[in-house]
Amino acid sequence: MNRVKNSVGIWSFGTNATRFMPGGYHPEAGMEGILTKVRRVVAVLGDLVDGYEFHYPGEVNEDNVAKIQRALGKLIFA
Repeated sequence: MNRVKNSVGIWSFGTNATRFMPGGYHPEAGMEGILTKVRRVVAVLGDLVDGYEFHYPGEVNEDNVAKIQRALGKLIFA
């Protein structure tokens, strides 16, 4: 049986603001830069996630794509 692959949006590890909590449930994540966030998420989720999703040009762009790829580590880029 083939294993189902999964991915997660890097934005889901931010403040997690909702209409009930506009400042977010994790306001400290709002001060975190994208590279720090990527390193944190990869360190915690490790092999549980097959891929990470990013918004262009906000979270990933021509200026930071190489740094983000290094932060992601061993993931294969297609």
